[in-house]
Amino acid sequence: MERDDALSPTDANAVASAFEALEHPVGTIDPVQVRAWAQEIVAQAPTPPVRGRRTSPRTWITLGFCAWALAMVFLRANETGSHGVLPVRAQVYRTGAGQTGKFQLPDGSVVQLAPASQIRYQLVDGATASIGRAVVLDGEALFTVVHASASPFTVRARGAIVHVLGTTFAVRNYGVESRVRVTVLGGRVGVRSQSRPLVHDVILDANMRGVLNDSGDVNVVHDAHAADDVAWINGSLVFRQLPLRDALAQLSRVYGADLRIGDTTLVRETVTMTIRPSVEALSDVLDVLAPAVGAHYTRAGNVVTLVPGLRASMGAPKGTPRSLTVSPEKTYGK
Repeated sequence: MERDDALSPTDANAVASAFEALEHPVGTIDPVQVRAWAQEIVAQAPTPPVRGRRTSPRTWITLGFCAWALAMVFLRANETGSHGVLPVRAQVYRTGAGQTGKFQLPDGSVVQLAPASQIRYQLVDGATASIGRAVVLDGEALFTVVHASASPFTVRARGAIVHVLGTTFAVRNYGVESRVRVTVLGGRVGVRSQSRPLVHDVILDANMRGVLNDSGDVNVVHDAHAADDVAWINGSLVFRQLPLRDALAQLSRVYGADLRIGDTTLVRETVTMTIRPSVEALSDVLDVLAPAVGAHYTRAGNVVTLVPGLRASMGAPKGTPRSLTVSPEKTYGK
């Protein structure tokens, strides 16, 4: 006889589907979504035992859990009222390239958006008060959340889930980057991957940074330079050993240009520098950055490409300290 001693990938998917459904605040589940989750849970639930093959206790547990989750999904949907959905106030806030924005959310919380960022905010109304606050982030934002124990605040950023009660923290989630970064300036948050529903939140306190990678691991940095991660709210960019690709992507969003790496030999380069986009033109930044990584740049319209090798006119060797002194009349984005 065979025996399954571990949770199979199929069983794990069923658990993940069930938890995904239960993660959503009551009232945000519409009937179509309920049916979709129900079908997914049923489709991924473990098969009944087969003669001659002993079913693992874990599979029985998973099967029972899926049945319970299925019941809970429908119960929560029914609790939302006669029409199946509680009132949900949804608003979208966004910024374009080269823009930042500060917005007060309906619950009194404040969000500051970095360039080329967007959040969708949902406030779920119960009979007498708000019973859930949910944000979906694409880009980078600094949150100052009003505490409300009866109305939890959750931020979703790609594969990351951030649970908050009342705190100040920043989340970075750009599609071109492979990681989601959460930095806590004050208070405490819990972070975990949506792909690991059975794993407890990783707790981040003030001046800590958590980085969620594609595999679902949360790497924690203690005594992080939290202020550097949100320097953009004061008009600065601080790079500390930042991969060149990420630095160029950030400069592209801030200056509204299209910065590219022209050769794979530059991919492993890192950048450490402080920039003030409001007073430092892009050309001045590139005049310092390019030779520092052993490169020069070419420009064709809005496209800027870094190419290995210094121009004859560039006397600064690779590794020259990166500092900028630019006259105040330089305007943002030139």
